[in-house]
Amino acid sequence: MPLSRKAKLVWIGTIATAAIVAITLGITLSPSSRSTEIAKGTSGSAGSVDDTTTGDICPCFNGDDLDNAVTDITSRDPAFVFDSANSCTGEDSDGIRYTQFSPEGYGHLMGFGVRKGYLECSSADMVQIITEGEAAACATLIVDKCAEHKDDLDAAAVVSPDVLAPKPDVLAPKLACPCFSSDDFDSAVTDITSGDPAFAFDSANSCTGGDSDGIKYSRDGDLMGFGVGKLTCTYTDMVNFIDEDESAACATLIVDKCAEHKDDLDAAAVVAPDAPPPKPDVLAPKLACPCFSSDDLDSAVTDITSGDPAFAFDSTNSCTGGDSDGIKYSRDGDLMGFSVEESYLMCTDMDMVHSITRDEVAACATLIVDECAEHKDDLDAVGQVDN
Repeated sequence: MPLSRKAKLVWIGTIATAAIVAITLGITLSPSSRSTEIAKGTSGSAGSVDDTTTGDICPCFNGDDLDNAVTDITSRDPAFVFDSANSCTGEDSDGIRYTQFSPEGYGHLMGFGVRKGYLECSSADMVQIITEGEAAACATLIVDKCAEHKDDLDAAAVVSPDVLAPKPDVLAPKLACPCFSSDDFDSAVTDITSGDPAFAFDSANSCTGGDSDGIKYSRDGDLMGFGVGKLTCTYTDMVNFIDEDESAACATLIVDKCAEHKDDLDAAAVVAPDAPPPKPDVLAPKLACPCFSSDDLDSAVTDITSGDPAFAFDSTNSCTGGDSDGIKYSRDGDLMGFSVEESYLMCTDMDMVHSITRDEVAACATLIVDECAEHKDDLDAVGQVDN
């Protein structure tokens, strides 16, 4: 069943059944069960670091979490492989990252990170949308812990000749795509070619051979199919953050399956002149933004302009007119508002992220542009006060 708009969180990696911020154990899961709920996290346990400017705390991890990651990395257990290239970089995207391999050879992303430019922090393969203050707190934690454990991490990044060679059945990664399989792809083709008018094939964005590729269609207006993009893969409207090897595995699977089913998919992309017209209530594209409506944006503006000190307007990242746009603010430090990310085909509702189509991106962007124009004077006034 498709998720309601309010329930459409980013679904990534493995199941998080108890804690939003938890290190996922190395257990192989099927694509249908590889999901985690991304919601506002909590921290503040031992080792937490406040941002000295705002008092914010990193919601994805604390000092103890990073210490535990270093313990894994430096344990010489061959199941743990340190991602030194993407750890302790001192850059906008930073972290302490590694992979844990199961006995069957399946790798699971571990560790912690922050991407300040995208206002995201991560715990294992769970990603959370955060504020600028929280991003600063996360980055400070990482810098401090990287400095504290520099010698140990530098040593872990080097495989010495006298170190016992890891078991090949443990460390040789099986590069299975975590979002979909060959059977999933076959089932999608069966839907698309079934002749059922409930299924509408998105031929323009399927089997493109480009950086963002997949087999995409809708069922009664709800997004279906599979895809791969910039270190992400999608299963219906669920997004999974993946590594480069998994991205390559997904892309290879798509290319192979597109070639295998080329004739059937080409035929499905063509509507014969003598074919009966589809039911308009089924196949007419639903171009409404799935993350927010005009009323939602009106309510956000009402909060922002209310004068209530609990609401803080993020004027820097609102009404930008750019690739990443929205109306963003916080309430007592919790992220609020709405946005759209054109490059990543995503929209957000507070700290919930939804994978969407290009048409839906356009619908979301249009809503934001119209709302920003309608309330320009009020938002400009609040932005000047906040600054």
